Amino acid sequence: MQRPADVIAKSDARSLVVKLMDYHIVFAHMIADSFPRATFINLERHPYGQCESLMRSGLSLERACRWYCDVARMMIRHTGPGTICVRFEDVVSRPIDTCDRLYRSLGVGWSDDRKFEFKIKPYGIDRLGDVGVEDKEVIRIGEDDVRGHIDASVLRGERERLSNVQRRAIWELTGAAAARLGYTASGTPSVWAD
Repeated sequence: MQRPADVIAKSDARSLVVKLMDYHIVFAHMIADSFPRATFINLERHPYGQCESLMRSGLSLERACRWYCDVARMMIRHTGPGTICVRFEDVVSRPIDTCDRLYRSLGVGWSDDRKFEFKIKPYGIDRLGDVGVEDKEVIRIGEDDVRGHIDASVLRGERERLSNVQRRAIWELTGAAAARLGYTASGTPSVWAD
């Protein structure tokens, strides 16, 4: 939910943001029924990277894959006309372009300083467990400093921290759901291009 200070600072806003993560996606239909003009944004991720991240947070490969399939199926089931799908891989590899595309899809413009709010938290190899972000520092970043905060190297986890055996097992367990989101067994193309 938006912070109380945001509501005061953006008194002319015509909408608010509700973030549904993980199994909370099950509430999407209730929100859609209560707010008919709601726009849903699905943040999708390839199962190799998502499962690797979940495994670093302490889940077994099997539990990470079950989580991925459950959440992907809920996303698919709750995707309706007007749902905007954004790939995590695009967010970290092309953050400004992805933000620009998202803003255009939502019909909103950039702020005057062409920056957006960013929550600081550890990513990639620096994240060793599940991290709550509720009380973390929020800064404004833009094109000039985005690479100092969003590092596309987090995508390399699927190649560098997973073995071939793990990747095969992950695809075997998640492939049907991932394929419905448009992913393939070959992984994230930018990670495997070199």
